[in-house]
Amino acid sequence: MTRGQRLGVLMGAASAVLVGVSFVASSMMAHYPFLGGQAVRYALGFLLLAVVCARRGWAPVRRLTPRLWVRLTLVTAAGLVGFNVAVLSAERTAEPAVPGVVVGCTPVVVAILAPLMAARRPSGRVAGGALVVVAGAALVQGFGRTDAAGLLWSLAAMGGEVVMALSVVPVLRVLGPLLLTTCACAIASVEAAALGLAVDGPAWVRMPDGVEAAALAWQVLAVTVLGIVLWFGAIHRIGAVGMALLSGLIPVSAALTAPVVGTGTFGAGQLAGSLLVAAGVALGASAAAADQPDGRPVAVSPVPRRAAARVPVTRKREQMPDDMPEEILFLSRSRVDRLFDPGTAIESQRAAFAALGDGTAEAPEKILYSSRFDGSIVFCYASRLSADTGAVSKFGSVNQGNSARGLPSTHALITALDPETGRPVAVLDGTTVTTLRTAAASALAVDLLARPDATRLAVIGSGVQARAHVRAIARVRGLREVRIWSPTPRNRLAAAAELAAEPGTEGIDVQATATAEDAVAGAHIVAVCTLSETPVVLGSWLPKGCTVVSVGSVEPTRCETDAEVLRRAGAVVVDDPATAAGHCGPVVAALRSGEIGRQDLVALGDVVVGRAAARTDPDDIVFYGSVGLGVQDAAAAWAVIHRARQENHEHAGTVY
Repeated sequence: MTRGQRLGVLMGAASAVLVGVSFVASSMMAHYPFLGGQAVRYALGFLLLAVVCARRGWAPVRRLTPRLWVRLTLVTAAGLVGFNVAVLSAERTAEPAVPGVVVGCTPVVVAILAPLMAARRPSGRVAGGALVVVAGAALVQGFGRTDAAGLLWSLAAMGGEVVMALSVVPVLRVLGPLLLTTCACAIASVEAAALGLAVDGPAWVRMPDGVEAAALAWQVLAVTVLGIVLWFGAIHRIGAVGMALLSGLIPVSAALTAPVVGTGTFGAGQLAGSLLVAAGVALGASAAAADQPDGRPVAVSPVPRRAAARVPVTRKREQMPDDMPEEILFLSRSRVDRLFDPGTAIESQRAAFAALGDGTAEAPEKILYSSRFDGSIVFCYASRLSADTGAVSKFGSVNQGNSARGLPSTHALITALDPETGRPVAVLDGTTVTTLRTAAASALAVDLLARPDATRLAVIGSGVQARAHVRAIARVRGLREVRIWSPTPRNRLAAAAELAAEPGTEGIDVQATATAEDAVAGAHIVAVCTLSETPVVLGSWLPKGCTVVSVGSVEPTRCETDAEVLRRAGAVVVDDPATAAGHCGPVVAALRSGEIGRQDLVALGDVVVGRAAARTDPDDIVFYGSVGLGVQDAAAAWAVIHRARQENHEHAGTVY
């Protein structure tokens, strides 16, 4: 197991233990209205988690499609509220051990259904481990008597658990564990309150006494806030099957707690069952973790608007050196483009700048120079996003004459290394990654810096990067108008026609303009995507409240915007102040002239983590200058690698 997988196991085990220990708190609330207690518990959990989310940002919630909202509502109804109702109903006609044993079968069901739903054969090792876990859990709890109703309610409880485990992953990919728990608590509190009012009438809730309040506080803090976040975090790292195996620890922790609080004993049967659970987890966990190859949380992303068509692949077996790992991935431009959709790209950049903001990323200075042979810009980046992701390097060049050849201006190659051994694990087409992550970082900046009501976008440039910016920014703002200008009429007309016909820009009025000033007039957002050495956007054109994004001024001699833009700007935001001060043309010029000082440069990472605010007034003009950082490539590369592995296309020396 990798370090990330081990962390996932620890998170899952801690979550299971907290849930098991909470059984004692549940017994202390035996006389409190059940559904009212659930509603209060989830409502308080939501309020506490919302405070944390307010600091980290709610942007991913806006990316939930209506279908995912429906899924989340149904998952919450089945796995949180429905599960608890089913267990309580089962215990009315069955001894408590019965629902415990039936729900304890969840690991086996999940171990079989999860791979089948992904069109894979269930792993015998995982299923065997799950059976051992179930046997151990049953031995810990014992068996009890029941009637048909008790058995049916027990099966319903197990169904809720299975639905939660198997259905929550698409929402988890969008929101991440913290936001998912927060949203689930909000929905569950409403569902439980509505059900309680319907079943119990006015008596559905009351003020708890001292003992009940203490028990409720424990459930809110330990189970709802911490336990569920850890539960989803474990699924994020080791998958639904791995977490299902660890759920066998719930009855073990409950049995261990019972003698401590005087509600039961821990005898030979409980000891034997606990050992069986541990053996089952050990047997199945490593095999289950194979579905989450690197054990790190994937950069969260929305489900694409339409399923990507299966692309026919030509596989070519290469002879690899003896010291190269067999599982190396070679990811071509077409596959990177398919896997690295705008949602995935934006959230990978959010992760990159958050890591910069909190100081966890390793981002040494890049190598960048202008070649004396042809004026091309040669660059080399190296970075590491976190301890769970290996080092990533990118090598390439920017050739300004490529647009006339019908080629992207930038070409690059990215390599990624294993976080523990340092061996190569993937080689990616860096051209596509660079294009998409640059546009995604700009979209992230727009999401954080632009006015919420921004609907008009001006794009200066008509190449690959300019078009990528339109697609990415359309994901974070409800655009109504896009105006495109570039020096060549044919190119700007072609770009406008292409974007207007795409599914992702339906309802947006996309047009080319005769001049750059015409494009900028009345714009709420201006994206400058050129390699111009002289200004193509003047500050005198900018309306109040405008947000300007510049991505082509990557050398001190290149200035896409004039000095007036920064002079009028209420805030100057950059990807990294030290890098921008040496490379971003408009920033270098403003620093030299004394228009701004180094202390005036705001790091985008600080805005992401809430340490700094850029826009303080709706009428402010905000400038964002990007020259590109290695940590952006590291976050992007690992997001693509993770999605590629999830597709089960990991083959030695395979070219896609």
